[in-house]
Amino acid sequence: MNKQNVLIKRAYDKFEKSLKKTRKKDICMISECKEKAILSHSQQRNGQLKHICCENKKVYALRDSMVKTFDINSGKMKFKFIETPISKASTYLGLCNHHDTKLFKEIEKQKLGEISSSEASAFYYRAMSYESYRKERELERTRFLYDEIKETLLPEQAFGLYRFFRWHENNFNNSVLTQLGEIDEIIKLKKYDELEFIQIVLDKNIGVSCCSMVNMHLDRYFEFLDEYPSSIPAFSFNLLPFENESHIILCWLKKNSCFMTEVTEYIKSHLEHFLNKVIFCESEDICVNPTLWEGIDSKIKERIYFNLNHTIQRGTLAWDDVPIVIKI
Repeated sequence: MNKQNVLIKRAYDKFEKSLKKTRKKDICMISECKEKAILSHSQQRNGQLKHICCENKKVYALRDSMVKTFDINSGKMKFKFIETPISKASTYLGLCNHHDTKLFKEIEKQKLGEISSSEASAFYYRAMSYESYRKERELERTRFLYDEIKETLLPEQAFGLYRFFRWHENNFNNSVLTQLGEIDEIIKLKKYDELEFIQIVLDKNIGVSCCSMVNMHLDRYFEFLDEYPSSIPAFSFNLLPFENESHIILCWLKKNSCFMTEVTEYIKSHLEHFLNKVIFCESEDICVNPTLWEGIDSKIKERIYFNLNHTIQRGTLAWDDVPIVIKI
């Protein structure tokens, strides 16, 4: 057994145990609010998740524990979808009770009609706040890992891990927090004309729910990183299944519209391919109907798990690498 992998897994375990204590002190993400954050749902429990769960009110969602995901033998992540109660799926410490209720009251409906720009901003904020929570945790975990194992690494290995930690730090401070602040200001000042959005309605429940921020260059964004020393342009992607229909909502800052041209053309010509790529190759917050997931061929599942790796590990995906699970 690789000694370094043992140390990495031990560090992940220590981090997750410490996280349970420190996260209890988290405060609301809304600027100037000092209230304690509650466990918010990035995907509504009594709305979209209710419409894809099985009789015991469970869905398949990505296992959240890095300790259980990290394979000590290979040194790689072994992603897995596990049955999760909808009460615990897609939760994050983001907002206080007051702001969680106020911000999302408009969009927490049993049936969604044609949305307004203010509702689109709420969907954007929900995805961005979840992204902020995930990326901050990722930064803290990378810093913790570096501090725990740097003395056991060769100099070039320690430097590589340090660069990885600094990349997370720069991404969080310069990109994630910047975009969270921008949508915070838009909502606070009701400057909804600074947003653009697309709403697509499918006439069936496709059995998958999703809430994510997706960079506008999809998995090719490493080619463009040097162009964006500050903020990497992204759009929010919300997929909401209801009883007899599914709503796809994309929202972005108008100032980044020039970067969305390729994405919107992709949607117009290959919507099915786009959906499967974003859901199973670009997102972290996915919930799947149990019957749908259990019916997927094991080889397709392996492709999905591989594609869930970051671009830095798996590289850019060819067209045929995207597994077509969702049929429209």
